[in-house]
Amino acid sequence: MSILITGGGNSNTATIPPTIQSFSSGSGTYTTPANVQYIIVKMVGGGGGGAGTSTIADADGGDGSDGTDTTFGTSLLIAGAGTGGHAGSTLTTVVPAPGGSPTVNSPATAIVAVNGGTGFAPQFSGTTVSPALGFPQYGFGAGSYFGGAGAFKVSMNDGSGGDGTAPGAGGAGGSGSITTSSDGAVAGVGGGAGAYIEALIVTPDATYSYSVGTGGTGGNPGASSGNYGGNGASGIIIVLEYY
Repeated sequence: MSILITGGGNSNTATIPPTIQSFSSGSGTYTTPANVQYIIVKMVGGGGGGAGTSTIADADGGDGSDGTDTTFGTSLLIAGAGTGGHAGSTLTTVVPAPGGSPTVNSPATAIVAVNGGTGFAPQFSGTTVSPALGFPQYGFGAGSYFGGAGAFKVSMNDGSGGDGTAPGAGGAGGSGSITTSSDGAVAGVGGGAGAYIEALIVTPDATYSYSVGTGGTGGNPGASSGNYGGNGASGIIIVLEYY
């Protein structure tokens, strides 16, 4: 989807207000309007999905899937996607889910280029703990530069982990809850968030290819208990055009 917004001009001056084009999904070709002198591109990659949860009696829950990169000008600007959260295990230690990393190539100049946030690994990674103890056993998704982190669940019978909020934010999904207090919980990790880029391009080309990153899918629950992880949020591209 493309949105074109033009500002109101001042009849007493020759200044042309900036215009904006925004792309919140899909891929295609950005066309630079006539007489534009430079553009500023703001963009974020897709967030990773949160891990599914399980109990001691289950097989491990499923990992969340990675998001996909947001690109502008193919390899000119790449806002890397966040990775999916890893599921808990009674045998292996769970590690945090990294956020995406930014790439800015010439002739673009980075104004801001930051990694996405890292998905939270629970306090009891790789262990089994009774939910009745009330410890933070589940991971929540990371926030991007635009925010949008998905919450984790803190009670039983509470359903899946929170999705990365606000499509376009690039936030990550959170881990789910478990569905019973009779079995110890196997913790899951929230997803990593998409990287953020704000870049200046002077004397821009007539066109640029673009692709908006999608959010990763939350992991499956264990075999008999647990819940799905939350889905990651999609990315976005915002182009400010100056005349």
